[in-house]
Amino acid sequence: MGEATERALSFTGKKELLVVGGVAANKRLSDILVSICKRHNCAFFVAPKEYAGDCGSQISWLGLLESSKKNGVQLADTFVRQSWRIDTVEVPY
Repeated sequence: MGEATERALSFTGKKELLVVGGVAANKRLSDILVSICKRHNCAFFVAPKEYAGDCGSQISWLGLLESSKKNGVQLADTFVRQSWRIDTVEVPY
């Protein structure tokens, strides 16, 4: 995730990074992101620990919205590989 974040900061030129959700509770990841932000002269913000969690209902709602779209993908047609690198996956926006 650190490498992906660094690539995103380099590509976009953004000067602020906000970490929320479950990853915000990960101290080691925060340390890595702080280091990356220093190299990019970027301000780093992280959600307070009491708010740093994934909300299953929000994730489910997003899934429902996505699946109801005209161009949605059937579950049987989806796949994920943990070994994917962010620079090798085509994301059609």
